[in-house]
Amino acid sequence: MSVSDKLVRRYSTGLKERITIIPTIYESLTNEEQFMPSKEQDMAPTNKIRSTRFTPVSFLPICLLLQYKKVVVCFYSFNTIMQFIPAISTNNPLVSLIPTIFLILMGMGKELYLECKRLKDDKAIN
Repeated sequence: MSVSDKLVRRYSTGLKERITIIPTIYESLTNEEQFMPSKEQDMAPTNKIRSTRFTPVSFLPICLLLQYKKVVVCFYSFNTIMQFIPAISTNNPLVSLIPTIFLILMGMGKELYLECKRLKDDKAIN
């Protein structure tokens, strides 16, 4: 008894109506060929988890912009810009530039540390 006869017997509703089963492409393939991924499956997204926020190229510009969401960094940057104007300056601009750069670099260092930690966790999960 062939496969199509079994399917006709299983899915027939009566003697009058019979479902004809058209052989599919998979019946002509071997077991190994049936389970090989197709081109559509290769193009599909993977199940890998990615919780990182940056790529190596986008880290510097995005992280620098994220630092300016903090009020303290904006205040120090504004103060530094004001120190470069000679009529308003009360001290050397370098004196206020150093803390501003320090704050920005510390915030970026923290982001880099957290990014490396997220990347490590992603590799452990995947």
